[in-house]
Amino acid sequence: MYLKSFVVVLKSTSYSIHMKKNFHILTFVLAFLPSFFIAAQQEQSLNFLTDTWQAHLTNPALLPSKKWSVALPSFYFNVNSPDLVVGDLIVTENGSRNLYLSKLYAPERPTTTQINAHLQMQTLGVAIPVTKNLNLSVYHASTATPSVTYRRDLAQLFFKGNSDFLGKTVSFGSSANASLRSEIGIGATYQLPILTIGARVKLHSGIAGIFTQKDKLDISFNQTDYSLRFDNDFAFTTYDANKITNFRKAQDLVNQGFLSQNNGISFDLGGSMKLGKIQVNASLLDIGGAISWKSDSKYYASQGVYTYKGKDLNSFDQFFKIDSLSSESFVDTLKKVIGLQEGSGSYGYKQKLPMRLYLSGSYQVNDKLSLGALIYNENGGDLDKANTGFAINASYNVVDLGKILKIRTGLTYGLRNGSFNNLGAHITVNALKIIQVFAVTDNLLTVFKPYDSNNANGRVGMGLIF
Repeated sequence: MYLKSFVVVLKSTSYSIHMKKNFHILTFVLAFLPSFFIAAQQEQSLNFLTDTWQAHLTNPALLPSKKWSVALPSFYFNVNSPDLVVGDLIVTENGSRNLYLSKLYAPERPTTTQINAHLQMQTLGVAIPVTKNLNLSVYHASTATPSVTYRRDLAQLFFKGNSDFLGKTVSFGSSANASLRSEIGIGATYQLPILTIGARVKLHSGIAGIFTQKDKLDISFNQTDYSLRFDNDFAFTTYDANKITNFRKAQDLVNQGFLSQNNGISFDLGGSMKLGKIQVNASLLDIGGAISWKSDSKYYASQGVYTYKGKDLNSFDQFFKIDSLSSESFVDTLKKVIGLQEGSGSYGYKQKLPMRLYLSGSYQVNDKLSLGALIYNENGGDLDKANTGFAINASYNVVDLGKILKIRTGLTYGLRNGSFNNLGAHITVNALKIIQVFAVTDNLLTVFKPYDSNNANGRVGMGLIF
């Protein structure tokens, strides 16, 4: 049951919250609390790595110059928050940094805070020549989108108790829109004299999901009889929710399965034109993308006004405190108090996938140096919200020993998610003619100032090119 799993996660993180905490507890913040939307991906630097198979993910017309190529596993992560950096929760004492979760509800914190993540494991990709000009490609990837939106007062309620809210009515409502899904793409690339065109169809399989329909949760704290008055109107649906609560490490992205009954399709189109030293690339991804969820669904809802009468001030103050969430009786009591109704059956939900646009160009200055620029746009999705980014890039061949070793590296400066401090970097190493290893990030500053950044992303992987 989702509510029970929710409490188990809380229980596993409760050890004197007001004291200094180990950094692993930050996982609680990233993995458990809900969010209003799926995090925007906005992977910009990868589009400039046109000599890698993985650039094919941003444009179906981009493939390495060689005919045969195999993409071995690569991992991508993106964690961002417009409202919070890790340093906001850090206190330096006696020369050591300690994490204080109590700072989550400090008065200077905003009323609501968003923390979003996008994790992807690309398991395998292959490009196969069919004719001189035609290549076929296929790949698989698993993607998780855990996200967070929490209210400052909600953090205080769980970590500190009810006492500070005596005589007040406070809104604690939050929403969840998280999914774990599998993706299989099958595409074709055709090369003309100066133009390469590509198209791809993708099958999306929803492995697990949590989606909110309503999110009202207002609580009144009576200072006379220590009662709690709940005014609720919230509802959410889960699909194979145990696969989300069992998620622990990156490998679990692919351990949860490849196919399900929650399916949908989308289409990718791309083109790449080369005119001398100038190359122009354009692609439109996830056209018409949506997943119809229905498998192993459970619906939870609470609507109306409910009252809980505390026995005394202590029981009143401890009702929501994390240290009180250690028994099965609390789960049962909470269900009764908030009037939670649970149902099972076929509860359908259509998850819209955002459509992404990449428009880029590059200029080969000489044999070693190339310059480029990119415009990115993400539009649609469940909230029909647009996100736009811009990036410029410089790449340089630092080592060229022919078939033995080639190393290409570069820097990218990007504007994304309303921030202006996104300096990215990438490196590609080709060894013994066929082995390729690469690493890329859109925010290099995170490596040097991890506590001052509100955005971190990167992709690492390897492949074989014949």
